[in-house]
Amino acid sequence: MKRALIFFVALVVVAGAIVGVVIARTRSDNVTLPSREVDTFLHSWSRNDAASMATLLNTPPADLETAASNLLKAVPGSSATYVRTSLAGTGQAATATYHATVNLKGLGAIQWDGSLALVHTKPTGWLITWKPSILYPGLEAGQYLTVKRTWPARGSILAADGSVLAGEQDVATVGIEALRIKTPADLQAVKFGLKKFLNVDPATVDDLLSRNKAHPDYFLPVAPAMARDARYATIHAALFPIPGVIFQSGTGVGALDPALAGMLGTVGPVTAEQLTKLGAPYTSESNVGQSGLESAYEKLLAGTPRTDVVMVDANRNTLRTLKRVPGTAAASVKLTIDPATQTAAENALTGVTQNAALVAIDTTTGAIRAVVSKPFGGFDRALVGTYPPGSTFKVITTAALLTAGNNGSTPAPCPPKITVDGRSFSNFEGEASTSLDLAQAFAQSCNNSFIGLADKLPADALGKAATTFGFNSNWTLGIDSAGGSYPKPSDNADRAASAIGQGRVLASPVQMASVAAAVANGRWHAPVLVTQPARPAGPVLPALAPVVRATLQSFMASVVRTGGTAAGSGLPADSFGKTGTAEFGNANPPHTHAWFIGFRGNLAYAVIVEDGGVGGRVAAPLAAKFVNSAPQ
Repeated sequence: MKRALIFFVALVVVAGAIVGVVIARTRSDNVTLPSREVDTFLHSWSRNDAASMATLLNTPPADLETAASNLLKAVPGSSATYVRTSLAGTGQAATATYHATVNLKGLGAIQWDGSLALVHTKPTGWLITWKPSILYPGLEAGQYLTVKRTWPARGSILAADGSVLAGEQDVATVGIEALRIKTPADLQAVKFGLKKFLNVDPATVDDLLSRNKAHPDYFLPVAPAMARDARYATIHAALFPIPGVIFQSGTGVGALDPALAGMLGTVGPVTAEQLTKLGAPYTSESNVGQSGLESAYEKLLAGTPRTDVVMVDANRNTLRTLKRVPGTAAASVKLTIDPATQTAAENALTGVTQNAALVAIDTTTGAIRAVVSKPFGGFDRALVGTYPPGSTFKVITTAALLTAGNNGSTPAPCPPKITVDGRSFSNFEGEASTSLDLAQAFAQSCNNSFIGLADKLPADALGKAATTFGFNSNWTLGIDSAGGSYPKPSDNADRAASAIGQGRVLASPVQMASVAAAVANGRWHAPVLVTQPARPAGPVLPALAPVVRATLQSFMASVVRTGGTAAGSGLPADSFGKTGTAEFGNANPPHTHAWFIGFRGNLAYAVIVEDGGVGGRVAAPLAAKFVNSAPQ
């Protein structure tokens, strides 16, 4: 019994010793696992807070911000969550795993599982052991995740016959290089040449050179890329010999016909304002439509890019593709422009040095067959410019008179001066006759005949007639365009001025071409430029009364015959037209725009020469050049 007691006591002592050892080890390893540190790191990562992440790394790299947040920054508006999924370890080392979900705006989510190794030391506590692969499995130094976008070939702008009006082509960009401008004479030659051939303000040259003094060898573009056509050849021959003027060749998007450049538009680097408006998937490196149809139909012409989420090295070489999102092909935009009619219109204005425009439209549909604005590539005055229509508006005034019961035999005396509510009106060239009828007054375009007759009409008659011809209508071509504006006259004098297309009446060349088309067709049609993609139809207006249509056609035929204001201009005998000499400004005598509108066959047109003088002497011969060569 005593021996058994001794054995029991000994056993207790030994057991106690063992327990004591276990307890001691537990106390020496009593360090809380790093759940707080791991969660803080992952939360900081989701907020792109690289500075906070760095405080939890043992050796944070210099490019931590790029490595950790580049993917999110590559797709603005995206978000990420990183959630701890496990944590295990001892007092000195631990391993955590996490699940990553990165929601890329417009592209969907990309997910992965990663792990973090942690070490605990007394001076620093728990720190995550840095290696690139903690951010993505397999990632190495200098590598990171990003997206690469591959845009489809940009769509073309097509003519009615499917031929290309604007698309990818060989282009050249004109620029300057300070290093090659060695003398003041060189600089003066650069400024003079660029101003003469590209209309570049000399101040622009000074500004570019001033802002790039630190880099005299830089190429500094001074004008948009241009197609390498005959115009380019002329510019190159003139500017290339000038020291400091440089030409860079490449591929770009542009109009094949310089005459259509203003309407078709240009493509160039996106601006900050455009980037905000367009949003994803556009980036600061995108090229977008800057004006005209290229801008109006940007998203259709551009399509959308294929987007790859990739792992890249420091040189942006793709190492792995993690996700691919297909893009959509670009589409083309098809116009109503007829190349043969367009060529005839351009040839008609060859040699015209003043601002001028010519628009031709199909009388049965309103489809625009040709558009020319001079100078080429500048303000699209054919579609956007608005002017007093002058005597071309007498087509509408005559329609109002005929609707009220007048006819070609209605007396229309033409006094040299007429006064309405204290305002005096004179005939443009002082003509006068007491024996004219309405038909003769139209052919000779006597202002005071129309003022006298219109004064007897109901107050709203001219406004109603103008509406029948599309004035004050809401229609659009898909790009900036203007129609006709007939404000309600403020008094009788204002109404008298309106009767001869003066006062506050304004119209664009395309609007006045549509007026001529309405006489030919019997109903006004809103002008149409784009057929693909389909656009909403314009307003449908009442048809002209048959007698009004027939009488207007007879009157417009007389204008091009003996005794008419366009006689001798060269217009074919089967042409119909109306001249216009529209006063503008405050000079004495007043300056005038020269107008002519007309139709032949199924083609109607309008011609204007700004500050050109008399319509019958200036615009009508240009119309004749067009009509005699345009296809019928």
